[in-house]
Amino acid sequence: MSAIYGIVGESDPSELTAMGDRMGHRGMVKREWSPAPSVRCGQRLTDFESAADAPIVFDGMLDNAPELVASLQLDQDPDQEIPHWRIALDLYHQYGRDGFGRLSGQFAIALWDEANKQLVMARDRWGARSLYYTRQHQRLLFASEYKAFLAVPEVPATCNREAILYALRTRHGDPNACFLAGIEVVPRGSWSVVQGERIENKRFWDITIDIAPRSEHEHAAAVRSALLNALRRQMAPFQQVGLALSGGLDSALVLAGMRKVSPEQVVHTFTAGYGPEDGEIIRAAEAARYFESVHHEVIMGAEELPALLPEAIWHMEDPVGGEEMIYQFVAAREAARHVQLLFSGEKADAQFGGMPRHKLIKLAVLLRPFRGALEEFFHYTQTRRLPESRVARLLVHGYFRNGRPPALAVLGVREEIPSPRPLPLGSAQPLSEKLRHDILGGSSKLSATFRLHAAHNLCWNSPFLDPEVLATAFQIPDHLKIRGLRQKYILRRACEGLVPESILRRKKSLQRLRHDAGLSDVLEHLAAELLSPPAVATRGLFVPAQVEQVRRRPVGKIYPKEQAYSLWALLVTEIWARLYLDQRGRSPRIEGFNAIRAA
Repeated sequence: MSAIYGIVGESDPSELTAMGDRMGHRGMVKREWSPAPSVRCGQRLTDFESAADAPIVFDGMLDNAPELVASLQLDQDPDQEIPHWRIALDLYHQYGRDGFGRLSGQFAIALWDEANKQLVMARDRWGARSLYYTRQHQRLLFASEYKAFLAVPEVPATCNREAILYALRTRHGDPNACFLAGIEVVPRGSWSVVQGERIENKRFWDITIDIAPRSEHEHAAAVRSALLNALRRQMAPFQQVGLALSGGLDSALVLAGMRKVSPEQVVHTFTAGYGPEDGEIIRAAEAARYFESVHHEVIMGAEELPALLPEAIWHMEDPVGGEEMIYQFVAAREAARHVQLLFSGEKADAQFGGMPRHKLIKLAVLLRPFRGALEEFFHYTQTRRLPESRVARLLVHGYFRNGRPPALAVLGVREEIPSPRPLPLGSAQPLSEKLRHDILGGSSKLSATFRLHAAHNLCWNSPFLDPEVLATAFQIPDHLKIRGLRQKYILRRACEGLVPESILRRKKSLQRLRHDAGLSDVLEHLAAELLSPPAVATRGLFVPAQVEQVRRRPVGKIYPKEQAYSLWALLVTEIWARLYLDQRGRSPRIEGFNAIRAA
């Protein structure tokens, strides 16, 4: 595991050291150097070699390193692996910024180009690794995590209200902003060049929808081949591998692929849930038994949330998602005791149309008279933007029959954020067009997922992040991604014979806490402490009347599901504010919830 950071402009060495100290969880070793006058670089790392005085800092791992070494014709000691930072630097020297498009894997790069007196930063296609920067007076600071900036006293700790509203409405992170005001994000799949006062951003890759003239059987075979090739590349550097195994389809397919690629290798699997009766625990155990993995169950109940939330949110930075993120955190903690690399089935839905909302796109195409209403309903489920048509309002009422979730507001921000993009219903492949747009520039929880694993010094990957898998997915026509209303149809076909039929038939599975009186009690007690009227008024972030409405629990009952999710969003945002605004990003690890109680 690693992290990068640096300062371009006049600075004191102690400032760079303070930034590095704030990210100590990303590696016990810390190296800092100055590759040019008024340029300071630093890196936290564990076992990987740093750039050691070179004009580059590199955070990540390249899945296609052997291929790049061969194509660059780099001299290699047969007993020593060429470090990935050197591959990236040589690519830049040979191809300039276009070289970043040849990298496959997770990476964040900052490179000082002395000849042009400019800082070049780049980030991987999916944005698994983060990279932020900020201007402070006549200098620029960059880092893998924005908590590092708050170790420098002159960096203000103020919130970005628009980014907070985006997360409250979507439960995902804004792809182009973060919760801290004045902090810029290097966009995923892009490079950013800073030269004096000038900043230029450009995407170095794209997704082409190029439907291949194949039969259904040939499409399935291509997906299977790409998936297995990705796993061969990703597993090769590691001796100890594991998998975050859910009760759904995608991670079970990854486990089947791991067994196919390396049948003799010991594979550990990890499942987090609320107890033995949790469907996720039960279904994951079935897959683990079938594939003979060394299985680990991590039981976490609602009573553990007060102790876990501050530390998990500190690592996540922007607090996105719901309880599934906390499950990832505790599963990764257990996995770090056994393996070096943890796989997941992340981003299968994003390429093969596996989310419930993706069926709405198909329905909108088929049911032309109701197209407008279905599109309005689609946008409501993603942004809480109230529909205008009567039919769409009826759909909302019918779907959320236990109570429509409130459209949470942030004081001082216009209500139109985020503005929905029209669905591409008139295109030849509307589902693929929507998937392409979401991958390239839509909201995501991926960088938060990565940081929850990095918290435990654990490498994380998914074969569905591989460029070959991605290219293959966008050669498949929409009708093979969702056939009838069966989602990820071609992915299921691709894994026939690898996975038993009982697993292939599985529907979408979500990791959830038990929504019972125990969870409602915990949320109610947290809200009493964190969202009291004086605390809400002092923070000045939420609408007090709306907070009181969300906090109001039905007498003698549990919180309705959507109300519980809204309360969760308010709570984690307030915890974030206490950690990052009041405590300026200092770690709560020692004191846990007590660290934010007095804030």
